[in-house]
Amino acid sequence: MQIETLCTPGNVDRINEDAVLTHQESNTLTAAAIDGVTARIPAQAITSLFRDGQNGAAWAAQTTREAILRSAPGTAPRDMLLAANDMLRVQLRGVYGKLDGPSVFAREPGLAPYADDPRMIRLALPACVATLIRIDVTSKGLIYAHTGDTSLLLFHADKSVSVAVGDDGRVSSGGLFDKAKQIQQERGLQSVDDALVLPEIREGMLKGGIHLNYVDEDGQPHPKRGVGAINGLPELKHYIQVGMADLSAVVGVLVCTDGLMWPAKPDETDMQVINRLRGMRHLIEAHGLHGYYEHLRIEERNDADRDRYPRFKIHDDAGGVYIDLR
Repeated sequence: MQIETLCTPGNVDRINEDAVLTHQESNTLTAAAIDGVTARIPAQAITSLFRDGQNGAAWAAQTTREAILRSAPGTAPRDMLLAANDMLRVQLRGVYGKLDGPSVFAREPGLAPYADDPRMIRLALPACVATLIRIDVTSKGLIYAHTGDTSLLLFHADKSVSVAVGDDGRVSSGGLFDKAKQIQQERGLQSVDDALVLPEIREGMLKGGIHLNYVDEDGQPHPKRGVGAINGLPELKHYIQVGMADLSAVVGVLVCTDGLMWPAKPDETDMQVINRLRGMRHLIEAHGLHGYYEHLRIEERNDADRDRYPRFKIHDDAGGVYIDLR
């Protein structure tokens, strides 16, 4: 079994909000890809918690990484993510007192426009998403716990690729990015980035933050409407996905953040998704994870206007662990 890790920022002048980890003991391997969620409204009251130039997303990702590594041997992946969430909650409550609307709104003036809805504290709370796996080398079994848009890909011996859990990289047309591109063209803006900061786009991006560990107005979770995130809120327990996979016919395992996925054209068919993932696998097996990353960055640079592959950033942070089982 060979292991390769990669974790790099989207640009050299920005904070890396991704984190990865591997930990081996006796016949098991634990690995994770953790993706910090950029705060819609950066929190001001908790900056004393950050270190080494961190922002909230990087702090959440690194705190989660540390919590997982501190977990007792044999702890279930789901319990590791819940323990990480508990660690965030303890530290955040040390600043806010409680993680409720009145307590957080009182310390975060940037949330003032949303003070009539306590759920909107999610716009400022540091958060991350993760896919965490444990492989039993002896039994050739894998178990996982997952939240958000990170991914677990399996490379099968028959040359196929499957997404065991998480995001397969698809993008749909008609969303906020397409609206921003339309505004760019209509107003003659130099870059789509100039449109992404406009109020009509920014407000839509802001309000999307309510879906992290979502609850309705009665405080009830709705997993089909929300997405799990490690942000200290107890509703995470309703959003963690767990499962297992038999690795007896699997030759490679990739756990990664969305920034490491090969970019997708809008509205791909199932066959186009299959071919894109097979292309990823070919590059990783031929050139290793770091070689694949270099090809990915070239492809993204060649689409700097984001006309071919719709995405909010030219380069996103990229993190992943590739395990070659052959």
